[in-house]
Amino acid sequence: MAWLRPISAQVIGTSFEDIPCHSGLYFDPLDPETPHPLPNQTEQPILNWPPTSDQLGFNAYYTPYDQASIGLSDGDSVGVTNRNSIVGAFSDGDQGYEISDCDGNFTLEFTPIDLQEFSQASLSIDVWIATTGYEGNGVNNTAQSDRLHIYVQDLDQTQQRDLLNTTGYDINDLDIEGRWLRRSVDISDFNQAQLVVTARNNTAAEAFYLDRIQVEGTLASNSINQTNPVIFPNPAKNSFTLLGHDQANTLLTLYDVFGHNVWTSDSKSLTHDVSMLHSGLYFLSLVKDQNTRTQKLIIE
Repeated sequence: MAWLRPISAQVIGTSFEDIPCHSGLYFDPLDPETPHPLPNQTEQPILNWPPTSDQLGFNAYYTPYDQASIGLSDGDSVGVTNRNSIVGAFSDGDQGYEISDCDGNFTLEFTPIDLQEFSQASLSIDVWIATTGYEGNGVNNTAQSDRLHIYVQDLDQTQQRDLLNTTGYDINDLDIEGRWLRRSVDISDFNQAQLVVTARNNTAAEAFYLDRIQVEGTLASNSINQTNPVIFPNPAKNSFTLLGHDQANTLLTLYDVFGHNVWTSDSKSLTHDVSMLHSGLYFLSLVKDQNTRTQKLIIE
C-alpha cells in the first residue's frame, strides 16, 4: 500500500512580501574599510531576515574594494523595498530586494536548505538589472568593475552552480537589462543548498533587483505494508491522523526543511493538531523502542 506517491511541490522560497518595508536609504554604521555583516538599522530598509517554515531567510555582508571606498556609510538604496519606479512592477507581489550603489561588494546569503529527501530539485529567481552605463568587466575588485553573480552552493559537497554571472563581461553587452529575467538551475544532486548573490556597483543608477525565489522538489516514492503508519490527510491543514501505528511510548517530532524541530508530541491520540504551524513541507519522525521512522507531511 503506497502512503505517498511522488509529490512535486514548492519546498521553500520568498518574494520578500511578509517583511516590513521602510522607505529611505540604508546607512552602514560600521567601518567601510573592513569586511563585516551589515546590521539592520531602526526605521531603515531591512537587509537581514530570519527564516520561517515556509519562507527563506537571508543575511547581508559587505566587503570593500582592494582600495577601500565609502561603502554604504553614505546612505544607499539596498534591502527590502517597494520602490518600483525602475522595474514598473515586481514580478510577485509589491516588494522585492534592491542592491544599488554599494561602493564595494554586497553579498546576500540565503538560508541553507536540506534536500536529501528529494529525488529532484531546482531553484529559480527573478532578476532585474537597471538600464544604465555599467563599467568594466567585473574581474577586478575596483569601483570601475561592476558585476552580478548569483549561484547556488552545496555546503556538503563544496560545489556550486551559476544562475547568472556577469564576471568577465561588460554588463551592457549581455542584453540582460531593463526586464525581469527568470533564472533556474537543477540542484537535484545537492544535499545542503544555499543561494548566494554577490554584487558590485557604485552609482545610484546601477541597480539590481531580486524577486520570486522558489525552490521546488519532487519527493522520492515510498511504499509501506499494512503494518506501517499512514498520515491522513496528506497534505493536511489544521490536523493529521496517524493510522496503522501503536503510539504508546512513541515520540513524534516534526522538522522543517532547515532541520529545525518545530513540533513534538508524545500523545497517544491518533489525531494531532498542527494548526499553529505555517504551510510548507515537514518531516515527521516517529521514535519507538529506539527505532526511528520518518514520514513526509505537507501542511497547506
